Amino acid sequence: MDFFRRKKPDVSLDEVPDLELQAIHGSGCTPEVFLQKSQSQQQIFMLMQSLPVNQRVIVELKFFSQFTFEEIAQQLDVSANTVKSRLYAALASLKSKAINCSMEVDNE
Repeated sequence: MDFFRRKKPDVSLDEVPDLELQAIHGSGCTPEVFLQKSQSQQQIFMLMQSLPVNQRVIVELKFFSQFTFEEIAQQLDVSANTVKSRLYAALASLKSKAINCSMEVDNE
C-alpha cells in the first residue's frame, strides 16, 4: 500500500494547466471563435442524439470512422442500399432539425 502512495506525483493545483486555455491557444482561435465552434459542436451532438439509433450509428460510422457503405453493411448485417437509405434519411432529418433550431434562435 505504501508503494502506491509513494508513486503519486505531488502536483499543486496552481501548476495544473488550464486545458481550455491550452485548447484556445493551441487552435490559433480567438476566445469568441473557440466558443462559437464549441457551441456548434454541442448543437451537432444534441442533433445526433435525437436520431434513431439505427440512423445515428450509420452517420457515426460513415463520417467519423470513415467506413464505406459496404463495410457498414457488413458490420450491421444489412444491405448497402439499406445503409444508404438510412444515411440519407438521417441527413435529411439533421438538416431539418438544424434549420428549425436556427429559426428558433433567430426569433429570440
